[in-house]
Amino acid sequence: MRIQNVSYEGWPHNAALSNSHVELIVTLNVGPRVISYKAPHSHNVFKNYGNQMGGSGEAQWMIRGGHRLWVAPEGDVTYALDNAAVTHEILPNGIRLEDAPAAPWGLRKVLTVTLAEDSSEVTVHHRLSPPGV
Repeated sequence: MRIQNVSYEGWPHNAALSNSHVELIVTLNVGPRVISYKAPHSHNVFKNYGNQMGGSGEAQWMIRGGHRLWVAPEGDVTYALDNAAVTHEILPNGIRLEDAPAAPWGLRKVLTVTLAEDSSEVTVHHRLSPPGV
C-alpha cells in the first residue's frame, strides 16, 4: 500500500492511497472527502461535479461529489461548509482527515480511511466530535 501527494481536478494537495487493486483519492484542500475510488486503468466510481472541482473557500456549500460524512437528521448542520483545507495524519495503512469545527455548532468531522495491503478492501470510519471533545 502506497500513499502519495497528488494533484486532482484542480486541487494541488490530495492523498492517493493505492495498491495493485485500487486507488483512492482524498482531498486535502477541502473536505474531509473521498473524491475518487477506482481500479487501475479504470474510471472513478464516484460522481464528480466538474464545475465544482478545484475550488475552495466558497461562501456556500458545494456538492462536489465523492463521499463525505452526512449529519442526520438532515438539516442545516448536514450542509455545513466543507470548503476549507483539512488537517491530516498519515497512518501505516491509510490516512486520518479532520476539518475545523463548523460554526455555529462546533462539530468536527473526522474520516479515517484505510486500505488493505493486497485487496480492494477499504474501510472508512466516520466520527463526529461535539465541541470540547
